[in-house]
Amino acid sequence: MVHADSPANPPFNSPKAQSRQTVIKQVKALLVKLLRRSQGFIAAQTLPHLADRTCRVYLGKAHQIHQARCRQILRSQLTLDPIQLGYFLGTSIGDTVLSWFERFFYLPAPADQAAQRHLLKNLLIQMAEDPEGLSLLSFMRHFPHTLQFNLDQLLLTAGDVERLLKETETILATLQNLAAAELTMGLSPDFSQAPDLRKPGAFEVVQHTLVLESEESSAGRELSSRPIRVRCYQPQPWPTQSVPVVIQSHGLASSPEDLEGYARHLASHGYFVAAPWHAGSDMQQVRNLLEGKSQDLFKAQEFIDRPLEISRLLDGLEQCNDTQFGGLLNLRAVGVMGYSFGAYTAFALAGAAIHFETLEAACRLPWNELNLSLLLQCQALGLPRGAYPLQDARIQAIVSLDAVGSGVFGAQGMGQIQVPALLLASSRDIAAPLVCEQIRLFQGLKNPHCYLGVIQGKTHIRNLQRLTESLNLRVKILPQNVGTCCELPFDQYINALSLAFFNQYLAQGIDCLPQLTADYAAYLSQPPFDLWLVSSGSWQEMGETRGDGT
Repeated sequence: MVHADSPANPPFNSPKAQSRQTVIKQVKALLVKLLRRSQGFIAAQTLPHLADRTCRVYLGKAHQIHQARCRQILRSQLTLDPIQLGYFLGTSIGDTVLSWFERFFYLPAPADQAAQRHLLKNLLIQMAEDPEGLSLLSFMRHFPHTLQFNLDQLLLTAGDVERLLKETETILATLQNLAAAELTMGLSPDFSQAPDLRKPGAFEVVQHTLVLESEESSAGRELSSRPIRVRCYQPQPWPTQSVPVVIQSHGLASSPEDLEGYARHLASHGYFVAAPWHAGSDMQQVRNLLEGKSQDLFKAQEFIDRPLEISRLLDGLEQCNDTQFGGLLNLRAVGVMGYSFGAYTAFALAGAAIHFETLEAACRLPWNELNLSLLLQCQALGLPRGAYPLQDARIQAIVSLDAVGSGVFGAQGMGQIQVPALLLASSRDIAAPLVCEQIRLFQGLKNPHCYLGVIQGKTHIRNLQRLTESLNLRVKILPQNVGTCCELPFDQYINALSLAFFNQYLAQGIDCLPQLTADYAAYLSQPPFDLWLVSSGSWQEMGETRGDGT
C-alpha cells in the first residue's frame, strides 16, 4: 500500500517535482542559447574553429573540463561515403536507425511518417557529401530552417546514456565484490609454478581450408544450399591420442581471421579448431551491401543457418575422421567459441531456444536502453513463428565473447542450456552493453558450471581500423581516440581462460578448475585493465540474498 505521506511518484507541484522541472527548464534554456550562439557563427566559420569559438563565448570562464566537453561534442565529425550510406539506409536495419534518428528533429511537412523518413534519409546523404562530414554543427549550417532540434528528446536520450553508465558502474562494483568474496585468501595454488596458459603450447600449428558441399545433415534437417568454407587449425605433429575439437563462429561483418589468434593458441595446446565462414553474414556479405550488390545486411534466415552450418560441419568431420584424422577427433564432446553474432550461434547449438514473445517486447521500443545489438536481434522477427530444433547434442561446452542474444532468447531460452558455459564480456562494449546483454544472458543460465568474466577497458570491436579497411568502408571519425602506448592484455586473458575452460570440460585428464576461479583472474589481471571472474553459484546466492533475482 502506498501511504499518502510518502507517495511513490511525487505530485507535479511537490517541491521535489518542481525542483526537477526547474532543472530541466534551465538545461533546455542553456541548450537553446548554445544552439543560437552556434548559428550566429555558422556563416563565417569553418566547423573546427566554430566549435572552439562557440564554447569559449558561451561558456566564458567556465571550468576547462566543461569547455573541453563542449568542444568535443561540437567538433565530433563523421565522414561517410554518401553512396555506401545510401545503400545502408535502404536496408531494414537502416530504416530502424532513421526511425531513431528522426526523433531528434522537428521535420517539416509532409506529415506522413514514411515520407518524413525519406526526407531525413536524403538530408543525411546530402550532408555526407560535405567534405567536413556529419556533425551537430553541420546540420545547422546546411539546414538552418529545414531542421529544428527536439531538445526534449535530446535531454531524454542524454538521461538514458547517463542511466546506462551508472548501471554499468553499479554492475562492475557488484562483480568486484563477488570476485573478492570468492577469493580463497591464500589457499589457492601458486599459479606462478603452474603451466602458463597464456603462452603457446608445445605443438606447431598447421592451417588448411576445407570445403563442404551442400547436402542434408545426418539428422535429416534441410540446410541452406550454399557450400561451407572452413579454416582448420591442427596441431603438428598429429597427436597419437584423442584430439579435442573446438568450432569457432565469427560475428556479423567478420571472418575466421578475426578469431585466428585464439584458434592458433588452442591448436598449439593440442586442439583441432575449425572456423567456418558464415556466408550470409560475413565480411563479404557486408561488402556486397556497400557495393550495391545486396539489399540486406543479412537475412533473418541467418539465425537458423548459422547453427545448422556448424552441425553440418560436424557431420562432415565425422565422415572424414577415419580417413584424414586417424579417427582421433573427439566429435562426441565438442566445444564452440562464438564472438558477438557467433555467440548467439553457440547458445543456440547448446540448447537456447528463440523466444519470440520476449523478442517482440524488446523490439517494440528498441532504443529505450541504447542497446545497439537489438538492431541485429530484431531481424529474427522476420522468421516464421515456430520451434526451431537448433540444438546439437555433440556440443558440450561453449565460450562466448561479447555475446548478443538477450532479446532473442530471454531468460526462458537461456535457461534451457545445460552444458558448461564461459561468458567473457567487455566493460566498454557500446554495441552489446554489459548491462543489457552479458549480465542478462548470464542471469538466465541455470546450470552450475557457468562463469562470467569481465574485462575492464575492453570494447566490442577489437580493431576498428582493420574492420573499416576489410569492408572497404570509407569512414572517418574525428576527433580520433589516442592509441595506447602499451600492449593490451585482453588476448592473454581470453587465451588463458578459454584454454582452461575447454581443458576442464573437453580434454580428458586435465584438471583446470583452479584456473576457473576469481583467484586465477586476479593473478592474470593487469591494472588498469582488470579482469574479474565469478561463478553462477555466487551470482545466484547474491540474488537470493537481495531477494531480487539479479
